[in-house]
Amino acid sequence: MVFSTIDLPNWKDDSLEMLGVEVPSDNEKFTIINIYRHLNCNTPAQFYEDLMRFGDSKVNCIFIGNYNAHHSHWGCSNTDHAGKLVLALIENHYACILNDQRPTLFLPSNSGLSVIDLTIATANMAPLCEVCTEEDTWGSDHYSITVRIGISLVLRQWYAYKINLNTKELIDFQDILAGSYDSFVNNLKEACIRLTNHLVDTAIACSSSSKNINSGTIPVSNERTAPSWTECQEAIIKCRKAARIWQKNFYNQKLL
Repeated sequence: MVFSTIDLPNWKDDSLEMLGVEVPSDNEKFTIINIYRHLNCNTPAQFYEDLMRFGDSKVNCIFIGNYNAHHSHWGCSNTDHAGKLVLALIENHYACILNDQRPTLFLPSNSGLSVIDLTIATANMAPLCEVCTEEDTWGSDHYSITVRIGISLVLRQWYAYKINLNTKELIDFQDILAGSYDSFVNNLKEACIRLTNHLVDTAIACSSSSKNINSGTIPVSNERTAPSWTECQEAIIKCRKAARIWQKNFYNQKLL
């Protein structure tokens, strides 16, 4: 997936950590801002105002991360000051909270519900997103959140082969490249693509074991190939079972 890191404005606050990326699609770009708000820190209302204005300026923007802000509006058992601030600014800017109201923090069963990992989208972006809180923590105390965006992403190209050259073939490769330098200087616009193809074709020509190599590139799918669960499925089931037993025992000890 192609993306570029963006420079965030200078309105960042010491109570938070942020990282932003811009991702191109077939038609337009969209922005993802990842946020972590430190626990028990006061974040001024002006920060949230500036944050939402930044999202409005980008039009297609998603804010996702741990806000450490509680509100019954998105499924928490209690409401705090930070949650009230976040909700007020979201409503003022017509943004949407996309959480499915399932807990995002793993807590004992008698501790109430905590939804502190929020996915917030601008009005234009919200209809394109689908959010799901997963059932597994994968060893963390937070549940994973999957965000699916109905946009065709721009995919990065990569070489699907490796060309091995021995010492003599490397020398031949170097000599051929040195002799072809001038042909790439005059036309800079197409030089990059031509040079890439030239490097590959020359390496294949120099290699004695390149009969089955096909030159070219293939796109990398944004859907990563799922790993094989043959060896770890049993461990995952045991982990879930242990978590349920721990929650049950913790609750029983509290009652005693």
